[in-house]
Amino acid sequence: MTLETLVVVRHGQYDYGLTKIGRGQIQNLAEQLSRLVAGKRIAIVSSSELRARETAQIIREMLGVDSIEEDSILYSSCLSTVDLDELVLLVDKKTESHEVLVLSAHLEVVEFLPQEYCKRKGLPIPILRRPPQKGSARVINVLTGAQELLVGKLN
Repeated sequence: MTLETLVVVRHGQYDYGLTKIGRGQIQNLAEQLSRLVAGKRIAIVSSSELRARETAQIIREMLGVDSIEEDSILYSSCLSTVDLDELVLLVDKKTESHEVLVLSAHLEVVEFLPQEYCKRKGLPIPILRRPPQKGSARVINVLTGAQELLVGKLN
């Protein structure tokens, strides 16, 4: 089994934890993800921050994943080269046992990890036209470098 898809999710709107709007964003996002990753072996890793953990929990329930791992490296307000090394290593650790890796994180990780991962793997580097909004996810096919941006919308 080889990792096929990397999903980097930015938590939903929050106050301390997710707001009602934030929960709605993530529920919609999780529905979109469930259509993309149905039938795949999925791992979810979350930042230790409450808003990211709540985001991961909603996604876990929608995707039917048994558990969520936490890793504090997914919360960083100022990414350094060392942090990026650790983030790429975190993804690499999951490549043998999962087809899909979902990371529930924050703006900096969602913004920079996909480019760095693709660059290091020799894949086309996905370009963002603007920073990802709360309740969105970057979905990267790690075999081809193709990228899709999903946005959790409210009904």
